[in-house]
Amino acid sequence: MTPSVTWHSVVKEQSRGMPWAGAAQACYFTQYYLGTPLHNLQLDSYTVTEILRLHILGAGGRNSGHQYNPRWRFNHRGMYSDYDNPCVELRNRDPSLIGMLSMSNIFDLPPASKLTILVTLIGEILTYAQFREIIEEAIDGSRDAKKEWKSFGTECQRKEKEEAANRYREWIASRIKIKEEKKKKKSRLSEVAQDTDLD
Repeated sequence: MTPSVTWHSVVKEQSRGMPWAGAAQACYFTQYYLGTPLHNLQLDSYTVTEILRLHILGAGGRNSGHQYNPRWRFNHRGMYSDYDNPCVELRNRDPSLIGMLSMSNIFDLPPASKLTILVTLIGEILTYAQFREIIEEAIDGSRDAKKEWKSFGTECQRKEKEEAANRYREWIASRIKIKEEKKKKKSRLSEVAQDTDLD
């Protein structure tokens, strides 16, 4: 039987002054006992709870030396370190939630707990500069699209106004033409009437 990584062991080691020892144990658990890293495990509705629990327990435990390299932290994490990891904060702030993940399925948790986990994972994703750049590019793209749409709308309005002005000019010209034709007709009639009077 393989020993499991429990939140009790992580909390106990944190309370003994070893905040990353339990996290390192959780981080390498799947590699040691299943022969594959955590990110290579099959993720489905049956395994998502355990993978999520091990991910939160192992947050900050994979010390590859990058967190002490300021250039790497600036380029990849935007100066975030493992101490700033929202999963570490969640593990320290609410260990009972991690305990609930070890005893029940994530789908059975109350909505507030699900939302806490979701916000934590989103916060962890946002510690990576790459994702923040994608979001900023999307925001810039939507801003440009909004400007384009606005300019397209003003262009359409300008064209509509020009067309309306042209139609109005044509209507005025046709009215003037009709009046002139009426005048000509009237003058012809009056000429014919004068001719008949003279006869």
